[in-house]
Amino acid sequence: MDKLYLKKIIRQKLYSFLFILAIIIIFIMEPLTFSSIQNIHQKVESDVTHYARGSYDLLVRTQEGKHPLEDQLGMVPENYIGFGHGGISIEQWETIKKREDIEIAAPVASLGYFASVKNNVVIESLDNENNRYMLQYYTTDGINDYAIGTEYSCFQLKLPTGEKEYAINHEDLLNECTEETVGFPLATTYHLLVAIDPDEEEKLTNISFAPINSEAPKIGWGQDIANLFPNATTIPIIEILNSRSALKANLQVESLELTDNEVENFRKDYGIGNESSEYLTKFIHLFGTEEYRHFVQNLEEVKGIVKVDRQLDFTDLINPFIQNMDGIYIDKDGNINTLTELGIPISVNYQPTSVYYRAGYLDYLYKDGHLSLKKLGEENGVPIYRDIEKVGVRIDEALVNEELKDSVTWVLDPVDSLEIWDKENQLASSPLGIYQYDPVTYISEDTGESIQLKATVTPGSFVSSPAEGVTNIQSAELIKGEKPIDAIRVKVAGITEYTNEAAEKIEKVAKEIEEMGLDVTIIAGASPQKVVVDVEGIGKVEESWTTLGAAGSIVSEWNLTNGILAIFFLIVILSYLVNRMQFWEVHSEKEILMMYQLGWEKKHINNLYQKEMIFLILIAAIISSPLIWMIKKFNDFDNYLYILYGITILVTCLIVFFFIRMKINKMNQSKKVIPNKNVNKKISLVWKNLAFFKKHIRPSFIQALFVSFLSSFVYISLSSTMEQTSITLLGEFVNLETNRLSLILTANTYILSIITLVESLVSLLKIRENEINTFRSIGWNQKHIFTLYLKEVAIWSGIAIAIGSVGSIGMYSVFYPILTKGILVILLSFVGLYSVVLIVASIVIHYQLTKRLDKHVSKGVSSKLNSSKEMDLPK
Repeated sequence: MDKLYLKKIIRQKLYSFLFILAIIIIFIMEPLTFSSIQNIHQKVESDVTHYARGSYDLLVRTQEGKHPLEDQLGMVPENYIGFGHGGISIEQWETIKKREDIEIAAPVASLGYFASVKNNVVIESLDNENNRYMLQYYTTDGINDYAIGTEYSCFQLKLPTGEKEYAINHEDLLNECTEETVGFPLATTYHLLVAIDPDEEEKLTNISFAPINSEAPKIGWGQDIANLFPNATTIPIIEILNSRSALKANLQVESLELTDNEVENFRKDYGIGNESSEYLTKFIHLFGTEEYRHFVQNLEEVKGIVKVDRQLDFTDLINPFIQNMDGIYIDKDGNINTLTELGIPISVNYQPTSVYYRAGYLDYLYKDGHLSLKKLGEENGVPIYRDIEKVGVRIDEALVNEELKDSVTWVLDPVDSLEIWDKENQLASSPLGIYQYDPVTYISEDTGESIQLKATVTPGSFVSSPAEGVTNIQSAELIKGEKPIDAIRVKVAGITEYTNEAAEKIEKVAKEIEEMGLDVTIIAGASPQKVVVDVEGIGKVEESWTTLGAAGSIVSEWNLTNGILAIFFLIVILSYLVNRMQFWEVHSEKEILMMYQLGWEKKHINNLYQKEMIFLILIAAIISSPLIWMIKKFNDFDNYLYILYGITILVTCLIVFFFIRMKINKMNQSKKVIPNKNVNKKISLVWKNLAFFKKHIRPSFIQALFVSFLSSFVYISLSSTMEQTSITLLGEFVNLETNRLSLILTANTYILSIITLVESLVSLLKIRENEINTFRSIGWNQKHIFTLYLKEVAIWSGIAIAIGSVGSIGMYSVFYPILTKGILVILLSFVGLYSVVLIVASIVIHYQLTKRLDKHVSKGVSSKLNSSKEMDLPK
């Protein structure tokens, strides 16, 4: 008997090879797949635990301080606190800070957009006698440039006496543009000022803010201005130099085509004679008169020879609250130097610094899943997208009005500056980072090009500026009143990772703070998300928002997907083994019945087939063992892979032995082959064959159905989970570890399906050998037989794959939102699998028919030769 099963294996080498190949695939893929699923689960849990906690846990605000879309969308834009209505008092903050379970309680108060201390830019003069210098400032959002302020004109002329004179078109140029120097004040720029507590902020950021400590603030030039007002207190400011306002200028320098006579005629026209005394009356003495205004207009219309037409970009040269204390000097070649190095006086203008703007939040419109932003109007020629409110008076106006002078209670005092590290893509999001925002980018609908956008130097831009200056929270009371704090960023004490226990503790603290009448949002577990907004006048813009509760969503989505994949992949493996044993039953039925007729006992038949299966499984185990070891060695799998490998071998043996014993017992009871007589003679030959041979077709039918179901469902479930979780950076990071799983599962199911199909077709064609010979006897050629059998395969496989695809759609709709992409993937999967089945079936059928034809011809030739030899024998 020992030699018998070995001979049987050799005789049926094709079936044996296919079985060994399938078992090797199961032995490798089953542990690999379930280990991968376990790794994904552990990776998701680990990543969420490690990365989901941001720099703080709770965001405490008033109900009015929440963005209108926050509750509706479950996410907030980065700039949502910029409107700064306040609502939390310093006493409430102190109460929260003193709690033993609070590690950090860092307040933040948005004060508004404040004008900076203005400085100047000097242009090197031309050597010509009569020159015109014109400068227009622009700001930009990265796409469009907007002119701001008046176009400055500065003229240097030669007098009849040989002396030089100058003329200007605006009072801002007084003391800037002279006979010897061409200077222009830098445009007024506005910057967001935020109040913090230096100590708590240092705990949160590891950055020292000591110069603005309310108990011992550093003192700067602002104190000299504050001394001019009886009620004024200085507000110390640290400039944040990471973000710089977008400020450009267009400079035109021309030599005017004026003769001495034309200049003299100008003087006569405006009542200035050709005086020769040392107290020569000059054009500038007429400044402010109507005659002077006409004179400047005439000078602007004089033909000039353009010497310079240069675009200047001051963006990297301008600081937020003191524009540039070294001054800017531009020579004839466009090179930039400092006034300090050249010994040229620097102008310092505090006049506009007491004027600021309060800016509201961006009023996004949300409709049909899309966000849009409308333009509200213009301010000084620049589009605005927020409600803005101008507050305060200029210092020079207050100085000449006693009532206004008494109302000045604060003066900005820039005392220091610092540059914070570049912003990194953090997986967890902590809204109100306040110092650095993710870039806002314009997305071209034509080319897909991305352009980084900038905030304009004027308030009201749709691009939110981070805090460009910070002061202490006590100073915020001077500007905003008794409840200046907009939000408190709270970090709960005693937590190192975002575990379930940590989440419960955070939630407990949140509820207790809410009892103070404040609104508390749990930030731990939030993550950044890219959102596309349609901005009027710009187009499609991508912004960074914060998705609240992202960690919980990621864990639940992947737990659901992993559970579904584990169950259905197990079904595919079990279905293959069941179908393979049904194939074994069909293939071995006559052989087993013959053994019973020869007097074999049931236990001997069991032993024979069990030894055959043990031998095949042992070969598969010997081949797969080193492969499993290599996979473990070169991939991130633990010893759990070996345990799964052993369990897979054991379960496979139990299933195979169970089926062998069950089928042999069944055949012992029947002891005969019962043909199928329930065939309707009125149906076509193809359908008759399908009905008659359904027992042989069933394994491949079931396998094709499961493969069709799983191959579609695996891809769309993983894709859907990745798509839903990848909207945040945390989810995107987690998903990078899962891409190979769909390839493993899909490849595995396809290979098992092909093996089952080949086994079934080979077995079916062997059983139908007499039928093939009959077809040949009545004149059918190989092409006709091939077409008939391929039609049969096309029908039953098409039905099986269609049922699997429909089931996949149904299951998909139960667990995931139905998307057009998912339906398209299922249709493509149907076409792909159906094509693979037909191609494999064509190859197998053609090969088997050719093989049997050659065998048939060979037998025929041999028979004829034998007949001839018998006839030629001598009598």
